[in-house]
Amino acid sequence: MSTPGGVYGGGAPPPYGEPRGGPRPQGTNSLAVASLILGILWLGWIGSILAIVFGHVSLSQIKRTGQAGKGMAIAGLVLGYLGLVIGVIVVTLLVALFNDTGEKQTRVVLEADGSGGAAHADITYSFTEESAQANDRSLPWRKKESRKVGGFDVLVLDVQNTGERGSVTCRIRVNGKVVTNNTSVGPFAVASCSYNRLGN
Repeated sequence: MSTPGGVYGGGAPPPYGEPRGGPRPQGTNSLAVASLILGILWLGWIGSILAIVFGHVSLSQIKRTGQAGKGMAIAGLVLGYLGLVIGVIVVTLLVALFNDTGEKQTRVVLEADGSGGAAHADITYSFTEESAQANDRSLPWRKKESRKVGGFDVLVLDVQNTGERGSVTCRIRVNGKVVTNNTSVGPFAVASCSYNRLGN
């Protein structure tokens, strides 16, 4: 026997395609949209963190409610995690650069040698903005320095042969290690050496 509520009672069946629990929420999940936007904007890593949080929350809501926006939530998560990884890399590089460019106490030795008859040379050297010249010095010549050298500081040594034969050599040692050397041959030849902690 049928009842006014339907064949089996309890009210009329829902329209075709509609779940028995009632109509699904319409539209796109707002947190999924926010996750995608924040993942794109980045906002100095704050956007990446919020994109990850909103992305996970929106996926949970979408799974429960059936709203649209799953693709946006996944894209926001990917961009959020990518932003965090890039942020970590940037911070690591900045820390490494700061350590390289900071001043460090350094033992520097400037050397000038002659061979093949080159016995004297005009020598010019500089430590970034500080420079000096020693004319007609006997070879070999050496100058020792102990000073703070930063990553952007440049050490320069030029050795010019004052004779008409032989060759001259310039050499820079830093903390006991030869970091650069150069030899020039001929009358009044110039051998030039330069050193920078970041470039050498």
